[in-house]
Amino acid sequence: MNLGSRKCRCFSIYGTASESLCEFYEELMVILGGDNRRQNVKILKEKNIFVLFNRNTKEMEEKIESLEGGIAVDERGQLTFVNDLDMTEVRRFYTIRNADIEVIRAWHAHQHERKWYYAVKGAFTMAFVKIDNWENPSPDLVPEVYHLTEKESRILLVPEGYAGYVKEEEPDSVLLVFSSKILKEAVKDSWRYDKSMWMH
Repeated sequence: MNLGSRKCRCFSIYGTASESLCEFYEELMVILGGDNRRQNVKILKEKNIFVLFNRNTKEMEEKIESLEGGIAVDERGQLTFVNDLDMTEVRRFYTIRNADIEVIRAWHAHQHERKWYYAVKGAFTMAFVKIDNWENPSPDLVPEVYHLTEKESRILLVPEGYAGYVKEEEPDSVLLVFSSKILKEAVKDSWRYDKSMWMH
């Protein structure tokens, strides 16, 4: 954990409150941004576990990640893999198969749900925008555009706070989606915007 460079997103301290913990907390305040403790740092206390994390530091915002895998082929056939995928947070999965190549699924967003996308069959064009205002997002947001194909074993990890766009590049394509929220949680955190926004 490198606190000085702010690379950690969250961390825990195990133990009861003590003078050493208070000293650590004071040092942490200096590193994470000054005296406004309520604004910059939230402390959760449950039994004897303390969790501290920075709420407003821009350097700690998560970005979309591409997890590269591979395809191994021998006389027995083909094995497709993504060894860097950590499924600790995954709570459910589903697949998307559009009725035809003209169908566009956009724009669907979640404030608190992250997703992982993988092209099982065919290929997809996908785009994402980081929502700046949930009630009235800017029409000038610039989408990040990606292409997923079964020919490249790759997973897109999309953090919380993004709206997504999905379109098939080939007929009968299948997209596998993992989610960090169970369905009843996801339904309560569902934001939809007109499909003509951001991609034309």
